[in-house]
Amino acid sequence: MKFKGNLTDYANRLSSWVGKDCCMWKGVGCSNKTGHVVKLDLHNPIHDLVDPNFKMSQLGGQISPSLPDLNHLYYLDLSMNSFYGPLPSSLGRLSYLRVLDTGDNQLNGSIPISLGQLAKLEYLDLSKNALNGSIPTSLGQLSKLEYLDLSNNAFVGTVYELHFAKLNSLNELFEGPLAPLPSDVYVLDLFNNLLLGPITVSDDNATMSLSYLFLSNNNLTGVIPVSLCKAKDIRIIDFSNNQLSGKIPPCLGQLDQLEVPDLKNNSLYGEIPSSLGSLQFRNSLHMRNNKFYGKLPLSLQNLTQLFTIDLGPITVSDDNATMSLSYLFLSNNNLTGVIPVSLCKAKDIRIIDLSNNQLSGKIPPCLGQLDQLEVPDLKNNSLYGEIPSSLGSLQFRNSLHMRNNKFYGKLPLSLQNLTQLFTIDLGENVLTDNIPPWIGYNLTNLRFFSLQSNNFYGDIPPQLCYLQDLQLLNLAQNNIMGNIPRCFANFTAMVAVDSVFDFKLYNYYDVSATYEENILDSMKGRELEYTKTLKFLVSMDLSNNGIIGEIPEELMDLFGLLNLNLSGNHLKGRIPNNIGNLTRLESLDLSRNKLFGPIPLTASMINHLMVITNMLESKVADETDFLWFYTGIGPGFWVGFLGVCGTLNFKKSWRYAYFQFIENNYNWISVTIAIKFARLRRKFNKGKFGR
Repeated sequence: MKFKGNLTDYANRLSSWVGKDCCMWKGVGCSNKTGHVVKLDLHNPIHDLVDPNFKMSQLGGQISPSLPDLNHLYYLDLSMNSFYGPLPSSLGRLSYLRVLDTGDNQLNGSIPISLGQLAKLEYLDLSKNALNGSIPTSLGQLSKLEYLDLSNNAFVGTVYELHFAKLNSLNELFEGPLAPLPSDVYVLDLFNNLLLGPITVSDDNATMSLSYLFLSNNNLTGVIPVSLCKAKDIRIIDFSNNQLSGKIPPCLGQLDQLEVPDLKNNSLYGEIPSSLGSLQFRNSLHMRNNKFYGKLPLSLQNLTQLFTIDLGPITVSDDNATMSLSYLFLSNNNLTGVIPVSLCKAKDIRIIDLSNNQLSGKIPPCLGQLDQLEVPDLKNNSLYGEIPSSLGSLQFRNSLHMRNNKFYGKLPLSLQNLTQLFTIDLGENVLTDNIPPWIGYNLTNLRFFSLQSNNFYGDIPPQLCYLQDLQLLNLAQNNIMGNIPRCFANFTAMVAVDSVFDFKLYNYYDVSATYEENILDSMKGRELEYTKTLKFLVSMDLSNNGIIGEIPEELMDLFGLLNLNLSGNHLKGRIPNNIGNLTRLESLDLSRNKLFGPIPLTASMINHLMVITNMLESKVADETDFLWFYTGIGPGFWVGFLGVCGTLNFKKSWRYAYFQFIENNYNWISVTIAIKFARLRRKFNKGKFGR
């Protein structure tokens, strides 16, 4: 009851905790022989974090120091609740304890040294808290421990051999980085802490039973130890997001069971060892953001089970490797050359991301034969030529990213077959065409549509109004003429204040591959890339074209707009009085048009407007400035005239000097004018009579 007294229990989970027979209380277990309380299981019964009742079912408060009064306790589970504060050091007195699970709470402070006294402890889970400080070496005395999870905390410092001195029974270890790796560990997961130092193995002669090694998201330095090659049964090695350097040990190619080596985001260098081609069970290869160089080893063609390649900065000029890829991520590197035609042999490929490189040449038309391809991301390269019409055969395609290349010509008519498309980004190319009406007729799932900075011309087709789900329309910096269609009010997704679109459709998940949908747009005077916040982007940019007519009042019904840019056109008339309807606007630019009249008073209702307001004001305010200028000419003249005459009237010496100046210059001016007229007369007579 002392323990209950410190808790918050909004779901009334402990309502049965009444009376003297505590063995009947929910979550309490007693020994049938002695009647002692031996089990306290108060984990959250709802495991789904997105369940609306999850938080309501959490117990809260600090863990009572009175728990050791249950001195026969062997099982204590408080996981997935809202316990906060430090772990009581008195827990070290529970000498019979075999299971201790306080994972997924809000505990802070350091791990009590006294936990090293729990000689019978077999299972220890302190993950997903805010525990900090160094990991006490006393945990190395828990010789019965089979499972240890310290992940997702804020531990610092280095893990030494003392931490594993007597952990001979450990089967699963979840923590953060590690120095000496114990030879009996099966699963070693030390991710997401602040541990540092090199990775070392305590005994180079030991044959390790390691199957899974997770040391990601730490500050590990040094090289990958060669002794790791003795872990013959290892299946996953994850050293990602550290500061490791040096070369990949070639002996890793001898690890026959290795499926996933994840080495991304380190400072590893050198050529990729050809020995890695011997790993017949490999599923994915992650080496992004390192310093590897050279060619892809030809031996990688033997990895027929490979479905993901994610490489760091490496210049690939090898066209010989043929792999059964499902995902290919080579973005953000310095890749040169052309897109290899051999890529068309990857019949099961779903995502090709070659963005942000220096690739040149044309798109191989055979890419249109990749029936499973959903996302080709080719933006920010130097690719050129016409967009192949064969791409219209990709019926499963979801997005098309070709921004910032050198594509020219017209949009292939075959693209109208891509009815599943929700993103088209062809901005910053040299495409020359009318905006095809079939985009509105056929691509009704479009949400993000950008043709910015091309050579599109003609009127905006009213058929675009069929795109009810459209959130982004960017036609800026083209040669578009005509009026803004009033039916733009049909863009339902721009009317909704809160988007209800399922953002999960924008991401492609697999065991070892993730692609995040993205798009570039200009807002608040800056060009921004939207990824995780893409679902909140609601924008219309028609700037820098030749659009004429008035601003349609119907645009003011697009209540969800965050950005509206109509600048640099030939729009005339007044700003619509109902502009105050756009209460969510953060950026508005109507400058460099032919608008006149006052700024509507309703504009003051746009509370979120941050940026381009001054540009709007300056345009309409220009006419006000001219009005004041001309209004001020009359009074200014009379004030100046009366000021001069008044001075001459009252200042006798100034009056004499002024009239003397006029008299002296009058004769000179008269003579000069007479001479000029005489010369003009002679020239005129000479030309008239031919003399």
